[in-house]
Amino acid sequence: MPPSLAETQNLLYRLITATSGVEEGFAAEKNLPPRGITAVIRGDSRVSAFERVEIYANMYFYRLLEVAKEDFPATFGVLGEANFHNLITGYLVEYPPRDPSINEAFRHLADFVRRSQWLEKWPYLSSLIGLERALVEVFLGRDARPLNCADFARHLLGRVVIALDRRSPGRSGTRLRMAS
Repeated sequence: MPPSLAETQNLLYRLITATSGVEEGFAAEKNLPPRGITAVIRGDSRVSAFERVEIYANMYFYRLLEVAKEDFPATFGVLGEANFHNLITGYLVEYPPRDPSINEAFRHLADFVRRSQWLEKWPYLSSLIGLERALVEVFLGRDARPLNCADFARHLLGRVVIALDRRSPGRSGTRLRMAS
């Protein structure tokens, strides 16, 4: 009997995220289907089943790396290409994504850096990452309910005090200040 969808997904996830690479991940598997990887992935004359999984594993990592560059542009700028690559590689080894949403992949990056050697050279790095992650969360967060006219009047205009500037006769002299 072929493996179930859940078994296949779990196997592929383990192979794709194997820290030592697909080959060693494959060798470490104990519960392979009778025909091995070919029971779940088809190969052909151009690319074997094993090579297909390797391609996918590489693409998975590089997609995560690109997302990290988009979410942490200042960190990337500070570290440069090679150091950023090494940071993300080390992070993904310790924190492989568990959530189906790619938005959650780097949730713990600041914590990872806080406990690492990266702070020796860049003592502000975990704070910078924390700031960039906060920006991501604000961007991805639920939209607030739009203000209607009544809300605007109650919450904003109720705090604005209009004071006439009587020191400059002849000018309109209206200025706004927020009441405390």
